[in-house]
Amino acid sequence: MRTFCSACIYSILLLALAGCATFAPHPQLPAADQSVRIEVLDKQPGMNDYPIGAYVIPDSQVVVTKPRKISRVEGAFGVLGVLGSHASGKEGSKALVAGQEDTLALVLQWDVKKAVARAASRFDTARGWSVDGKGTNVARMELTPFVHIAPNADGTADLYLFLLTKFYDAGGAKTWSSRFVYLHPQRRVIAGRDGWAANGGVRFKRAIKEGYEEIVKAMVKDAARSKSGWTPRAARVRGPFVSTVDSLELEGEILEETPDRLVFNAAGGGLVYGINILPRDEVEILPPKGK
Repeated sequence: MRTFCSACIYSILLLALAGCATFAPHPQLPAADQSVRIEVLDKQPGMNDYPIGAYVIPDSQVVVTKPRKISRVEGAFGVLGVLGSHASGKEGSKALVAGQEDTLALVLQWDVKKAVARAASRFDTARGWSVDGKGTNVARMELTPFVHIAPNADGTADLYLFLLTKFYDAGGAKTWSSRFVYLHPQRRVIAGRDGWAANGGVRFKRAIKEGYEEIVKAMVKDAARSKSGWTPRAARVRGPFVSTVDSLELEGEILEETPDRLVFNAAGGGLVYGINILPRDEVEILPPKGK
């Protein structure tokens, strides 16, 4: 039975890669200029949310993976690709944070709550957003943060900040879901001088605070694209969308481009979807297919 199931799964994956599965950029967040109750969860991410072979630090919202190249089949389809690879990589990932787990074991709920509260006080389109607000018959947004520590072959590690987002209308129906991803521009070793875990993790905590501030700003802009100046344009972007793959080339929409960063709404599934905030020098912009 195991052989049969694996064969079926890989057949499905190969068909998808051949073009039988199509994806589109996610529509904008429907949360502008209305009362929205924000709930930030402290639960750990599920297996379909993080790369294969990841180790989730206990009692935290932090995951780590060892540097490893995986196939596009594994990387693009989340939990399906875990079948052949997850268990073997988990122990290696755990070894990378040996002796540092207590420092890196963070729950990110408070950082996100503070970022949302600041955005609600600064941006008119988010004035109605209320963190842990009360009341019935109002829209609700559910946010689940987690951080992925992604070591590189040279001994440094990238930080990917995630915010899984679900939106429910006033009647309680889920009408929208996506995620926001921020790749921090700095790379550091995990342990040692100037590392992410050095001095009680001060740099790690600062990077997380900075990253969620940027993610929440992107949420506000996405909710009111016309007011924020975001005019989506179709493009193909090559960049580090999945942190265990050197580079992926994805279709989607560029929402914002500055000398420092690119905000890209990726058309993908599994681990590669949603709004990605990437350092501009890490990506290459290409014409969309057919252009």
